[in-house]
Amino acid sequence: MCEPAKSLIEKCGGARAVADMVGVDISRVHRWTYPRSRGGTDGAIPTRHQTNLLTRARERGIDLRPEDFFSTGMTAGAA
Repeated sequence: MCEPAKSLIEKCGGARAVADMVGVDISRVHRWTYPRSRGGTDGAIPTRHQTNLLTRARERGIDLRPEDFFSTGMTAGAA
């Protein structure tokens, strides 16, 4: 699985939970974890779902933060 999708999905309780949180089919969430060569997003969470995920996670008591949407190599200050 590709990061950061893998970690975010685990933190939120699995692909089914994430799919329910953003209102998409579970197959869409799984696709986030696939490499682009397989039709995935290389671990990127689509921006259109990020705010909704943060809101739904907060409602469910999940400590999800904006930085969870980025891999370590993508954070500010990285070369």
